[in-house]
Amino acid sequence: MGQFNLGQMYFNGTGVPQDYAQAYMWTELAAAQGLEKAVEARDSLVKVLTPSQTEEGKKLVREWIATHPQITQ
Repeated sequence: MGQFNLGQMYFNGTGVPQDYAQAYMWTELAAAQGLEKAVEARDSLVKVLTPSQTEEGKKLVREWIATHPQITQ
């Protein structure tokens, strides 16, 4: 749930600089853990982000997983 909340914060710029790639990353990490509203939010995000923002978000996901393998397994 915390990851989903971070995604929402980055999407809206609430307490953090607005960053759509970060929003995608945190939302995708929450969705990968089975949080249904994160899956829905991720699918909605992809519709409003540019392809480059989505790709940057996917890159951030890969990097995060590579540096936190114990958390994502």
